[in-house]
Amino acid sequence: MPATHPVTVIQGVPRHPQPAARIRADLEESELDGTLIIGYPVRVDAVLISGQGHVTVFHLDPEGTEDPVDRQDQAWTRVDRLLRLKAELRRGCHPLVVPQSLTINYSLGARPDMTDAEYPVATPETALDFLRAFHRRTPPDPPPSHDAIVDQILWIPPVD
Repeated sequence: MPATHPVTVIQGVPRHPQPAARIRADLEESELDGTLIIGYPVRVDAVLISGQGHVTVFHLDPEGTEDPVDRQDQAWTRVDRLLRLKAELRRGCHPLVVPQSLTINYSLGARPDMTDAEYPVATPETALDFLRAFHRRTPPDPPPSHDAIVDQILWIPPVD
């Protein structure tokens, strides 16, 4: 099915090129909308900002060997801290944008012990279902600016 609200891609240098290409292709063919930022200059594998201001931080694990809890914590913390710096993305000291993290395991599938909602793990086949559910959530009123989120995430300093 062709995309009805296309995903704009800002292509950087990914840590894992093949999984990054797969999530890009899947999102470009989906009905989801927003901006996908892949790899450098972002210090995480990828970030999807929906048109409604929802943010998903991706940990792409091509071989299923990385610790999803540690990687999701690191990536989520980087993006969350950065978003909280911009006054436009807060109401007082309360964030308007709370990112969601997702590991996509490209090996045999999600680990049986990683099925809780705190540290979600998906396969390439189930990742879009997760994203659809997350991006259907009601955004804050007023919704945060999509462009302000993208600009702030792109502000992440490059990896040393």
